[in-house]
Amino acid sequence: MRSDDAYHCGNPLLRVQGTIIQFEENFMQYSFDHYPQFHQIRLLLKEAKRGVVFHTADDSPARDMVSAFPELKGFGQITGLLDLLQGLSVSSPKKMLASPFYYEKFPTAGNKRIDKIISFINSNYTRSLKLNEIAEMANMNSSAFCRFFKEVTEKTFLQYVTDMRIGYACKLLTIGDMEISQIAVECGFDSISHFNRTFKQLTGLTPTQYRNQIMK
Repeated sequence: MRSDDAYHCGNPLLRVQGTIIQFEENFMQYSFDHYPQFHQIRLLLKEAKRGVVFHTADDSPARDMVSAFPELKGFGQITGLLDLLQGLSVSSPKKMLASPFYYEKFPTAGNKRIDKIISFINSNYTRSLKLNEIAEMANMNSSAFCRFFKEVTEKTFLQYVTDMRIGYACKLLTIGDMEISQIAVECGFDSISHFNRTFKQLTGLTPTQYRNQIMK
């Protein structure tokens, strides 16, 4: 993304300010996972894997806490971070940047046979995938493979592939200006109508509505 042209004209009144607060992935992990007092924070950190944007008013407590954070010292940094996370966890409105089908890293099942198949699907889901082609990789007939795949992944083969395609479509809608018809082809759909129908079934929005919502 590029800043508006006004920010490149040397006007000292147009300055972008930001505060970055970093903490380790396992910071207070046991407490977040086990203490009910941290339930909302635990949910927030889970959502954060998909990226979260908060739209807050200029006078919101969250903005004040972020602005004041660089001045905190010692133990105050810990309590300040917890206060900020708790405040954000109950804040609204917020917007998820990635779809529910986004994977921070592709899941594996710990089963060499299915992990090999999932790895293949993850690398080829944007092209036409035939059930019998994948079943042959597992040395199974199609019916046995479908039962096996559903048992291990809790999704049908078609559901899994479709989720991957829609997740990729959400990414393309967010990061670029490709035409929706191009995105449909890029993600492996055989027609724009099929893509639009499937996208709305899984996200509740049309591709255009999704793009407009993210870009607001």
